[in-house]
Amino acid sequence: MKRTLGYVAVAALLGMTAALGTAAARSIPAFSGRAGTGADDTCFTINPDIGSIGTNTNPGCTGRFIRYLIGLHADSNGSKSIQVEYNSNNTASQCRSVGISRTGTNFTSSGFVQTLILGHPVTMVLNGATQVSQGIIYVDCQLFNPVSLIQVDWNN
Repeated sequence: MKRTLGYVAVAALLGMTAALGTAAARSIPAFSGRAGTGADDTCFTINPDIGSIGTNTNPGCTGRFIRYLIGLHADSNGSKSIQVEYNSNNTASQCRSVGISRTGTNFTSSGFVQTLILGHPVTMVLNGATQVSQGIIYVDCQLFNPVSLIQVDWNN
């Protein structure tokens, strides 16, 4: 009897997993991204305890925008709803979602969304980027010190 109940439980779990399919949401910590250029690598500080990446005041890193890119994995083509959790002390920083074909001929974007100053983590929604066949989708942020990115969530 116990063995039969065990098999039923496993079958139910497998069925729930199959029902989720490729539409399940995903999350990644912001520190999984990278600076837009190698020269800006020193402009970011990682906080592995919460998975965040923040701008810092190293020489050459203040008073200008610094690009930060976070690649996303998508199992299916189509429009993606992407949420970026951040904490900012300025309204100059901005992020957008970008979808681009492997050949670079197809390009979609959410358009830039500016950060808000609220003194606690906030989520910005980036809608409009589309994953095309054999293409990529990513978050492109232009950050102005001080700001930290915490994590990215998206529908798959």
